[in-house]
Amino acid sequence: MGSAIELFDGAAAVVVPRERFAPVKTTNDLFLLRSDAYKVTASSVVVPAVSPLPKVDLDAKVYKLVDAIDALIPAGAGAPSLKDCKSLRVVGRVKLSPGTTFKGDVLVKNESAGGEEVVLPAGEYCDSVIALPAGGAEEAKKEEKKEEAVAAA
Repeated sequence: MGSAIELFDGAAAVVVPRERFAPVKTTNDLFLLRSDAYKVTASSVVVPAVSPLPKVDLDAKVYKLVDAIDALIPAGAGAPSLKDCKSLRVVGRVKLSPGTTFKGDVLVKNESAGGEEVVLPAGEYCDSVIALPAGGAEEAKKEEKKEEAVAAA
């Protein structure tokens, strides 16, 4: 937008301090905005509920568009709690269950063999690495070997 303003005769810029709005340029920003890390004041202004805000890093290959965020947080489920989170990274296709809380630094990884969507059970996850499905890559490899053995038989 900044460079385009010069193309319009008589256009002027209005400077709005960052405290007055929550910029949403990426799905990471949208995910954070939907969480309890932000609140809406009585005067309908969106403001951070915590400081500093958590760093959210969603897998760019999976969560580039808004519909992918809608799949991550199912309708009516409500966004997970991030107010006590420092950083959250999600790798692969994951669906968050209602009642999920993240605290500290958390990494959620989908390690399923086919990359199909996996569900993170509701709960509190604090300073941890969560490999899904339960058992992570080791379980996926065992399943793969079982399938190969059945196919060979």
